[in-house]
Amino acid sequence: MDFAPDGRLFVCQQDGQLRVIKNDVLPATPFLSVAVDPGGERGLLGVAFDPSFASSANDPEDGDLPPSAFSWTIVFHHADHTHPFL
Repeated sequence: MDFAPDGRLFVCQQDGQLRVIKNDVLPATPFLSVAVDPGGERGLLGVAFDPSFASSANDPEDGDLPPSAFSWTIVFHHADHTHPFL
């Protein structure tokens, strides 16, 4: 979890939901949902804001993007690499 410069609290849930709490209110709908495999130590485990977010978040040069413009693909195949100590 992390606080945004405007005071909102962004909270990750291991099942891939990012929730936003503002003025002690948690909306029923998540701010963002990411498809994850939440078993064990996997899933959405953290969120952090860039230290310069307060000054760069609304940079008109960057423009505004809808949430649908963002996507992540995280792939980890344990069998695809070797451990030298094994």
